[in-house]
Amino acid sequence: DVGCGQGRLLKLLASRAQRAVGVDIDADARRFARAELLLAGLPNCTLRKGDMHSLPFGDNEFDTVILDDVLDASERPVDAIVEAKRLLRPGGRILVLSSVGGRNAVDIGKALADWCRAAHLRLSAPRSIPTQSPQWILAVLTQAEPATAVA
Repeated sequence: DVGCGQGRLLKLLASRAQRAVGVDIDADARRFARAELLLAGLPNCTLRKGDMHSLPFGDNEFDTVILDDVLDASERPVDAIVEAKRLLRPGGRILVLSSVGGRNAVDIGKALADWCRAAHLRLSAPRSIPTQSPQWILAVLTQAEPATAVA
């Protein structure tokens, strides 16, 4: 969970994961998240200091990478997506969460599509959550299929 903040999403996902790692650049957020995870009794969750453009993990280490409302804060969102892609095992996926915050959900979807195209990833149709008066946009990015030759 890149941009894990206070660990809310980690707590929600912990029961579905063998290992869940939150990454945030903010030491105070990590400290709060660490206390929350400890109180919740979630030993499979850990926290790491990290920047979305240079994550502290090896290649192909995760099945799922979540970019948790961080892309809009980046001056280089494509680089952040490419860095997340580096961490994926074959068949893995990137989940992107983006808060709407008064912006147009369609415009957010178009920006995501442009970034994914530049990162050579496939984008599922972004979904608004909730559908009416959306507060969040959720999108799934996967590896683009390699082009096949046709005889």
